[in-house]
Amino acid sequence: MQNTRIIHSKLLLLCSLVLVTVSACGFHLRGAVELPPEIHSLALEDTSTGSGLVPVIKLQLRRSGIKPLASTEQAKLILTINGESYNRRVLTVSSVGQVQEFELSFNVDYSIQNVADPSASLMRQKLTVKRDLRFAVDEVLGKASEEARLKEDMLRDAAERILKRIPKAARKPDQATSQ
Repeated sequence: MQNTRIIHSKLLLLCSLVLVTVSACGFHLRGAVELPPEIHSLALEDTSTGSGLVPVIKLQLRRSGIKPLASTEQAKLILTINGESYNRRVLTVSSVGQVQEFELSFNVDYSIQNVADPSASLMRQKLTVKRDLRFAVDEVLGKASEEARLKEDMLRDAAERILKRIPKAARKPDQATSQ
């Protein structure tokens, strides 16, 4: 009975130590991006056609507790998605000419405008996210769903990367010079 208590207390101590270590290293669950308070006045514009990225950005903003403003007139920051494209190119082929591997790439052209301080704005930026997809002719249906999952993953990755760049544009002039 006493051995069980000792084991339980050691296990509890070990779990507490792991939790403290993980939280101290800056670990965050995927999908939740830590954003500064200035971003609460962010407007999101989409000048691209049929954007798949904008809904993903909105979802990640909501997860961070931010609702993008509907109007750019009230915003301190404006994130504009200027264009996006999804490409697939052959990486490797077999000796008989069958495709074995594709490279999937998602390209996005965006800009972040700081209305209060245009010098801090990140003018047009381009971002590319790539993934490799192994291909087998006898697994076409499975590969189609795998490609769709990889595309969703690339969209989430691109949205996360863009959101992580927003704090740089959100800095006030006195913050930018002190860092």
